[in-house]
Amino acid sequence: ISMEAIYREYKKKVSGNKETKPVFKPQKVQDKTKDEEDKLVSKKLIEMQKRILSLIAASKKLYLMVKDSIKVEDYSTKTYRMLAKAIYDIYEKGEKPEESMLLNQFSDNEDMIREATSVFYNMEVYDADEATVKDLLKGIELEKLNLQIAAEIDLVRLSELIKKRTKLEENN
Repeated sequence: ISMEAIYREYKKKVSGNKETKPVFKPQKVQDKTKDEEDKLVSKKLIEMQKRILSLIAASKKLYLMVKDSIKVEDYSTKTYRMLAKAIYDIYEKGEKPEESMLLNQFSDNEDMIREATSVFYNMEVYDADEATVKDLLKGIELEKLNLQIAAEIDLVRLSELIKKRTKLEENN
């Protein structure tokens, strides 16, 4: 017996045998990879990663600062991972990334192209300097720690994460 049938019978009983419309509607389920399900993500983290991608796409010097701190698989969304991989690969070949070529890989998916386009064509202007990148890298690390702390249930591990966050905050 389906949950919908049970609920419909319950509603009939409660409402005096009047027929009710189904409550449960099929919903489209988005497929997520196991990797994406395990990631702890916040809007703040995604925004900082967007800024990093924007900066490294514009400057090889900034890319060199970031590449060892943030690996391709560390980015929170599939779109950002694909962009990062393309940017990293292009720099490793000794070339400079072109926005149009980077965006071209998303031409078959409107949502992904919208997300990728926001990296390059956003209303905020970032200072393309090393201090900005250092601040963003620290912010990303702090946000990841905060997300881990919020999700942690083991008290020993929680204590370790809080100590790590405190140490990171003290290192200005």
